[in-house]
Amino acid sequence: MPDLPPTRKLYREDSYQRSFEATVLAASEPYVILNQSLFYATAGGQPHDEGALTSPQGRAQVIAVTAETGARGDILKHQVTGVLPKVGDRVSGEIDWARRYRHMQRHSAQHLLSQAFVRLNERFKTVSVTLSKADCDLDIEADLSLEVLEEVENLVNEVAYQNLKVTCFEVAEIERYPLRRAPKVSGKIRLVDMGGWELSACGGTHVAQLAETLPIKILGKERVKGKLTRIYFRAGLEALEDYALKHDMAQQSAMLLSSQVADLPEKLAALLGDLKEESIKRSQLEMRLAEQLAAGLIAEVKPILGHRAICYALSAEDSHLASALAKRLIRHPKVMAALR
Repeated sequence: MPDLPPTRKLYREDSYQRSFEATVLAASEPYVILNQSLFYATAGGQPHDEGALTSPQGRAQVIAVTAETGARGDILKHQVTGVLPKVGDRVSGEIDWARRYRHMQRHSAQHLLSQAFVRLNERFKTVSVTLSKADCDLDIEADLSLEVLEEVENLVNEVAYQNLKVTCFEVAEIERYPLRRAPKVSGKIRLVDMGGWELSACGGTHVAQLAETLPIKILGKERVKGKLTRIYFRAGLEALEDYALKHDMAQQSAMLLSSQVADLPEKLAALLGDLKEESIKRSQLEMRLAEQLAAGLIAEVKPILGHRAICYALSAEDSHLASALAKRLIRHPKVMAALR
């Protein structure tokens, strides 16, 4: 990598800015390096931004962004498709705002959840997070009950409804700040303060007010990697989309069953019970039919040297009896049967 100055990370200054101007410092298929950028590079569980760069040469789509440590600091590499700009070009950049905003909601909600867990029990520490899809997850260093998850969900939504302000700032000395966890980097550290309720070192993008994360919904959990519990959650617009989908499915199911949504569990339990009972009755009936059919076939075939050879073709309507019929025929000594 050439000796380039570090990329100015504009998203750290304003997560809501959507477009910017920059100068191309390096360009080599398929990567472009700019003097400054709004594009977030994949880090800390948060995925990269996407968008476009327009230069005098044409338009290029930004499909991935990574950060590499250069001689003088972090350099952002923009992976592009389309028309590659030239070194020295002045480009206009625009991020995919819908993608960015959802990432901001996911990341801010994750901070609230991680803080809520340690407030409930200091042993409930977040080990890792994944924010690459709508169903996000975080791994907690504990075995968590459903009651704990309900308590955490209630707590984070209560805090978010207070609409506390989110601020980001850099400090050189972190000793006097009560951080939820120690930072993984040294030197000047960027902190994210969520209304005094959550304070952590973080270089990601976040909402400006905590109400923008609402609603925050925990979807479920599973045990992973020994003593870790993986929590799945959604936040903001994606939580609303999930609710809308499940609401429509519940309404349609209720209509099909001539029921109210609230009565669906009881209705489904009753239907499953009926189906199980009918399945038992059908199995018993098939057993009786197979017994009768087997007895009839054996009676019709005359023995040859003490053996009975049976060839029988089941009709399409009776094909489900093949297995039961075969089991009953082989119970009889000196009987050979070919069924189809």
